[in-house]
Amino acid sequence: MPEFTIELSDKAAAKLQAEVNRANAANGASLDLLAWMELHLKEIAIAGDMASAVERLRKEAEDEASNSLALAARSERERLLQEL
Repeated sequence: MPEFTIELSDKAAAKLQAEVNRANAANGASLDLLAWMELHLKEIAIAGDMASAVERLRKEAEDEASNSLALAARSERERLLQEL
């Protein structure tokens, strides 16, 4: 696995640490700066795959909702016809 070394100014590290602190507070996490950067780089790497997966899941949910609605409408039609 490749290893990388980066240098950050104290000012940049402090600004990033503030973001880490906000993210940790919002997510109940306890990442340090290095772990936070690694996570975000990995998220960048999977962004395209994630977008595709979300679109596929959205389509599946839409299709399922459409099928459920059609079934419910048929059931309601039958109920209403029976009431006549």
